[in-house]
Amino acid sequence: MCVDYKALNKIIVADKHPIPNIDALLDELYGATVFLNWIYDLDITRFGEHSFFVKLSKCCFGHIIVNFLGHVVSSEGVQVEGEKIAAVQSWPIPGNVKQVRGFLGITEYYRWFVRNYGLIARPLTNLTKKDGFLWSKEAFCAFQALKLALTTPVLRLPDFAKEFIVECDASSDGMGAILSQDEHPIACFSKGFSPSNKSKSNYDRELLRPYTVD
Repeated sequence: MCVDYKALNKIIVADKHPIPNIDALLDELYGATVFLNWIYDLDITRFGEHSFFVKLSKCCFGHIIVNFLGHVVSSEGVQVEGEKIAAVQSWPIPGNVKQVRGFLGITEYYRWFVRNYGLIARPLTNLTKKDGFLWSKEAFCAFQALKLALTTPVLRLPDFAKEFIVECDASSDGMGAILSQDEHPIACFSKGFSPSNKSKSNYDRELLRPYTVD
């Protein structure tokens, strides 16, 4: 079957603006003290005119703290939403690969809160490979460490008018970095080394740090 969509294309309004990711959205909030999670213009917005509705009970206006896509945002910075922390804390010990992937899915979303996330999670990541599921002491320690790591961090929102500092470190297993301003962390980065990078000399692995972070 062949369909000519020319008529349909004429009445569809193309979205010419790329949707920013969560990091980019949060980066724009530095200096803000009052927040809302919905844009509402009384002069031009007519809800229902095009069968478009919002539930005002789910909207926030003029708040000093707001929940946004699993994050709590305030003038102090960004932290993990309480419900997400509770979900991680109550997560049972995985009994199979699917459950490990589920746990990694929720923690990886917040990996920029955790220093050396990739290295900490490596024992769990290894369980998702084809070699088979075998729960170990190392996996349990990684499981508990990630639970603890997500409970307390508050990341400062970046001020693009100030200088940024990147601290890097590398080991035989991987590398990590912290982006900060005025000694306050803004974001964390980490990555485990592939077998080929593991075989490199310490000097070469150290050189991978600024290249990878950039």
